Amino acid sequence: MPRVSVIIPTFNEEKNIAKAIASLKSQSFKDLEIIIVNNGSTDSTLTFCSEADKVLQFSDSHNRGSVRNYGANNSDSEYLAFLDGDSSLSVNGIKNAVKYMTEGFVGGRCIIRAPEDIFAAKIQTSILNNWARFIAPLYTPYVFCSREIYDKTDGWSDVIELGDELFFQRKLNQSGKLFFDKDSFVETSPRRYQKEGYLKTTLLGMLGYYGLKMNWKSVRD
Repeated sequence: MPRVSVIIPTFNEEKNIAKAIASLKSQSFKDLEIIIVNNGSTDSTLTFCSEADKVLQFSDSHNRGSVRNYGANNSDSEYLAFLDGDSSLSVNGIKNAVKYMTEGFVGGRCIIRAPEDIFAAKIQTSILNNWARFIAPLYTPYVFCSREIYDKTDGWSDVIELGDELFFQRKLNQSGKLFFDKDSFVETSPRRYQKEGYLKTTLLGMLGYYGLKMNWKSVRD
């Protein structure tokens, strides 16, 4: 049984999913499995998923929380990590996550980077990182937690789409202390911020921390 399962929900991520999987295959921590949960993709996403350990089909709901829960419930690992399909994790991300959880943290997240050399994206990720470090959980495409705490909190919300990762972190925080890993980073696409606006997207995402029930529209490259 792998010690860590990394769940990646996907919907039409043909341009990004291979990079996400490659970042996990390159992890310094090897006792992990990669679980892709395909949520009704209509493009060629699945053709780029051959390196995953499991590819599950889930098309009953477009809510990402439900998709993530489906992946987690098809795993028996001691620890869980959730990575968005348009994101990639630095080489020691999983190793550090396991270290922190064995030290008693219930879960956590790490630094966010935008891959594009875009000034607005750099400013936005700087704000997110400092907010997460000093104030409270904020938007992140990567969250890790122990299986025990995941089960205790009943996992991800199946009704919240806007800021679902914030609401999930809030639930984790109620069961223990979250860790902010400053030695690892997750690189993610700023495509939503570019399309819908940096200020609007950040403010609406923050409202998800308080359980605002609103859905994101899918944004793809």
